[in-house]
Amino acid sequence: MNCAVSATRCWRLSRLASGAADVVAFARGEAAEPPAWMRETWLIGTPDEIEAQIRRFAELGVTHFMLWFVDAPDDSGMRLFAERILGRLGA
Repeated sequence: MNCAVSATRCWRLSRLASGAADVVAFARGEAAEPPAWMRETWLIGTPDEIEAQIRRFAELGVTHFMLWFVDAPDDSGMRLFAERILGRLGA
């Protein structure tokens, strides 16, 4: 893999490529949990778990999040986030 773009981007791409089988297994329901690297870097879980993850990122100084709801175009994930998490974060 050519890492000319950036070391961080290269690391992410290599992790994605190496974890592709794990992601596919999780998406198919063949694995009960998403891969560890995904749990460490994505917001995945119950509303309580996601709130805790966001608070940990905020403690590290993160002030902006770009969210992607994998159930799009269905808006139920986005609605759940808005109804159950945003209010707790004071947003």
